[in-house]
Amino acid sequence: MCPCLTCRGKTEEVVCSTDVIVDLMVCGSPCDPFSVQRHKRHANGEVERHSLFNTTMRDMVRMFELYCPVVAITEQVAGFLRPFHKDTAETPYDRLMLQMQTASFKHGGYFVVKFELDAAVWIQMARPRCFFVFFRKDKFDKQQVKTFKTLVEDVLDWLLANHSPRSMTSLMLEESSPLFAEEWEQTNKQRRGASLQVPQKPQQWQLQSSRIRQEMGVGQSTKLWTSHPDLKLAGVPDNVRVKEVIDLAVYGYLGPELVPQLLQGGPAAADGEALKAMCKDLLTDISQNPYRRTYTRKNGHAPCMTTATSFYCHSRDRMVLPVEMLYFQGHDLRMKIPRQMPRSSLQSLAGQGICLPVLATLVFCLQNTNSLPV
Repeated sequence: MCPCLTCRGKTEEVVCSTDVIVDLMVCGSPCDPFSVQRHKRHANGEVERHSLFNTTMRDMVRMFELYCPVVAITEQVAGFLRPFHKDTAETPYDRLMLQMQTASFKHGGYFVVKFELDAAVWIQMARPRCFFVFFRKDKFDKQQVKTFKTLVEDVLDWLLANHSPRSMTSLMLEESSPLFAEEWEQTNKQRRGASLQVPQKPQQWQLQSSRIRQEMGVGQSTKLWTSHPDLKLAGVPDNVRVKEVIDLAVYGYLGPELVPQLLQGGPAAADGEALKAMCKDLLTDISQNPYRRTYTRKNGHAPCMTTATSFYCHSRDRMVLPVEMLYFQGHDLRMKIPRQMPRSSLQSLAGQGICLPVLATLVFCLQNTNSLPV
């Protein structure tokens, strides 16, 4: 087992232990083995063979054995609830529950409540996740756990009825702010000299693009957005594939009725400000190839962030900063970021992180069912 933060760096051999009561443990293990976005996710044996599979099934269980938290919250991708492969009904969640049942607990194990929650309740971004809340059986009974579950469901119903999700752009920095200037300089300084990963088969994205353009009924060479004289594409890499992804996102977002009208007059048929207004909620993840269509849908939901996500915001005509991606997850301006921290690491962290409003809802319900100490 890896040492805890207290033991890390000590020269002598140590065995992590704690005499402190852990009231609440929050953890999220790597989602890579379980994500349905992975090409081989549903092939027999592929999930178990993934190098990070045991981080969840072994190491996370050991954390429970070591720290014996009174309450714990864990998070995983929705694919964690899907069968390992087509010939079985067993899911990774079933396997984890089996591992927890056979673990060495002095307190009799845990009750578990399962939730499927989406960040789209709080922000206009699709991020479906499953959350598991564990209650120690020597501290809680079934009725207390049921009361907690009911409160979470009631709070979510109230949110859906009374709360409109925040737009992504409302959480972005104003370009005139000193913080934006500092982060823009820091981010682009670290990007200089770096290039996006070139696909092993460059022709694949071109074939995808051609098929999508045919489906949409737009010419193969039209560039409604990226060739517009009023648009700067600030921070966008000078990369043909990336620019094609941006143009296709605009076509897909505006739809088949409006796009032909705009194209008939050429790129300048609508001035830049009018075009940005039409795409005011559109964000495009330029890290993905065309066939994934990773851009904001008509329902207003931006695509789920991953560790590779790199957003272009059409209404701001610029790339989204890594720090802004953390704002999308619920962090605020008080967050302190080490200047020496690579912004690429910050970007990856945003893709890995737990959406804080979702977590806060669960903690709120724990507090209001006397499941946590005051």
